[in-house]
Amino acid sequence: MANFHSNVLAISASEQDMCKVLWRIAENLNENSGTTEFDISGMESTESARDLYRDVASTIGSHYWLCFCESSSVSPLSDSAAVGMIPTSLGYTLFISYSTAWESNDEDISAFFRSLPAGNYGVTLLDADEEDWYETINMFCGLHRGGKYLRSAKTVLEDAMYEQADLLERHNATDWDAIRESSDLALVSQHIALAQWNDWHDEEGEDIEDENECPLPLADRRPRMRALSKKRIERILDTIREITTWTPYVFEIRCKPHYDSSAAVGNLLAGDLICFEGTWDASDDCQPITFTAKALNGKIIGDMGPATFTWPFALQHPEEFEVALFALLPHMKARLWSSELVTAATCKKRGVDHRLYCAEARLDLEPIDLNRVLAEAEELLAKPECERFTSSITTEE
Repeated sequence: MANFHSNVLAISASEQDMCKVLWRIAENLNENSGTTEFDISGMESTESARDLYRDVASTIGSHYWLCFCESSSVSPLSDSAAVGMIPTSLGYTLFISYSTAWESNDEDISAFFRSLPAGNYGVTLLDADEEDWYETINMFCGLHRGGKYLRSAKTVLEDAMYEQADLLERHNATDWDAIRESSDLALVSQHIALAQWNDWHDEEGEDIEDENECPLPLADRRPRMRALSKKRIERILDTIREITTWTPYVFEIRCKPHYDSSAAVGNLLAGDLICFEGTWDASDDCQPITFTAKALNGKIIGDMGPATFTWPFALQHPEEFEVALFALLPHMKARLWSSELVTAATCKKRGVDHRLYCAEARLDLEPIDLNRVLAEAEELLAKPECERFTSSITTEE
């Protein structure tokens, strides 16, 4: 079996230049429409990076190896890529994390940068192989102007192989407040790429617990939940205080094939009230909290995916975000934010006999008495795990 070769690409750019990046990705996906089923028509009038990202994000995740060029030089190995785009002081940072067979697809990425229009692009590419337990990591970081191959960047900050322990130490020392306000595109891309790296290992090849859990929207990566010590409850309460100033949140809803999402979404319009339920499964150490979206008729729409665009970039305790959100649900209203049907061809390919939806939900915090909310959260977290359950507001009053 082929070795897993892990890759993380992060690109930081202004709103205008990020649109160029996303549009070029869309063109590549469209060139491979026979495989990706991506259709670029109708996107010509899309002007914002946020809207372009929404158009291409899911296809990047499912066909990441075709984002950068018409024909990839390597074989994909991971089933999908973790994809996200977050706001920074200068614009946005796009990150894509995935695995290829035996080697990096850096040649594809190099060709991609040669195809980009002129602009300013901070770029970081990390790659490493499982053969040595990822003990060494290749890192390229620089400021690119577009129109040239990757390593012809105008300013190359780093292009070398590092011991993973050295990069982990650098990541753990990150001052996220400073990065959030930084005007250095390359530096921002570097720290966000390091935050996305999933393969930190110690000398024996065991996973290292990340001391600086990434405060970013990681697709399908959630921090391990520890016992609720007094110190941890204090961190959760601190996080509740912080996130009450960051709402509203927009979340993906993962409409799973085994849910007939058409029965739940088909008669809903954007802005309609829906319900989010939070449950705590003590038997699942890695993902004890599950958020489920339902129509008010009780039909399941899907599970909550990662937050997009409004994610708190520099929370003091980002690993506690989910628990804080769980505790705040009774004081929030959830509404369908957007939905669209997945193509019939894709449904047929997945063996699904009903139509699937891609959907997003928006969570708004109602006016609250913060001291009362904190007291309720403490009471909730003191309950046995099997009794922890929360639900968003389901009435308009």
